[in-house]
Parts: sequence; C-alpha cells; structure tokens
Amino acid sequence: MRNRRVAMRAVLAVALAAATAGLSSCLGGGGRATGCTPPTDEPGLLDEYARDPVLAVRPAGARMLSLEHSAACHVSPDWPDDHTMSAVYLRLSVPHRYDLDALAEAYRQVVVAEGWQPAPDPGTGDALRYCKRIRTVTSYLRISAPDVRPEAGVMGPGGSPVPQPTPTRSRGGDIYVAISAAPTETACPVAG
Repeated sequence: MRNRRVAMRAVLAVALAAATAGLSSCLGGGGRATGCTPPTDEPGLLDEYARDPVLAVRPAGARMLSLEHSAACHVSPDWPDDHTMSAVYLRLSVPHRYDLDALAEAYRQVVVAEGWQPAPDPGTGDALRYCKRIRTVTSYLRISAPDVRPEAGVMGPGGSPVPQPTPTRSRGGDIYVAISAAPTETACPVAG
C-alpha cells in the first residue's frame, strides 16, 4: 500500500510539473528555437557588443531613446517562426533625417577605427552593413535611418488620391544601430 502511495505521488508530481511547464509557455514564456545555436559565452559577447565605440557615436543633436540586449534562440508564442538573436540594439532620435551617405559620413571614422569591414546587405539596401569577428564569433553591425514616407496610393472618398506631405530632410527621424551575432558563420562575407 505504501509503495502505491509513493508511486501515485510521483505520477502526480510529474503531471503537475508537465502542466506547469505547458502553462508557462502558453502565458508568453515561449521556448527555445529548435536547431538554433547561441554563441559561446553569450553574456560576455553581449557585454563586448555594448562596449563597442560605434554605440557611443552621437550625430549632431542626437539623443538616445533606447539601448536593448537580446539573447539568442528565444521564441515568442506570438511569433513561432521567428526566434531572437544575440544582439545589442541602439535607437537614437535625430533632428533631421539621414540618408545612407550622411549615415556613412557620421559613422565612418569609428567604423574604420574599430575594424568593421563592409558586408553585403541581404535586406532592402536601406542600411549600412559591416562585419568583423568578435570573440571568434562572426558579428554584424547594421546602421539604418528609415525614411518614414507618406503612404503611397492613399485614396479618399470616391477613389480620389489624398494629398500627402512631401518628406523633407528637415523633419526629425531615428537612427538604428544593431550589433548581432552569427555564430554559425565561420567568416565575414566579402562585399561585392
């Protein structure tokens, strides 16, 4: 009889643990992405990223809005096909918009001094992208200043186009700087 009670308690403990684990992931805890490889010593790598002098650059009139860290391989229940990466993200508010040439000029000196090499941008080409190895991990620097343009083709009553303001450089904008890890890449790609 005693063995049966011990066995029943063990079954209940396992069932309770399984239910608790399932409930915590349903409540937004997410989980780890299958097949995702975080870099070795991820906390140390993120600290190294946060100390990179490129994050200290402040173009004229810029003010920091946020500085965030992200650990690799976490999956949100809201975005099950998209996992996080090891990265540090900086967002600056600037008094005017920056195009790619102005961004390159603002960051050129520190990018060169810190050994970042140009890398191809697999995205839309709206950012500066660089690469270097940090703590033996292939790491990418991405600098962008999205041009928030008025929506094209906005239609009013009767299908008539709604006049949109012309974007000007004098309106304020944001600059985004991200340093992220690509631990499965053995070397930086060569910009073509």
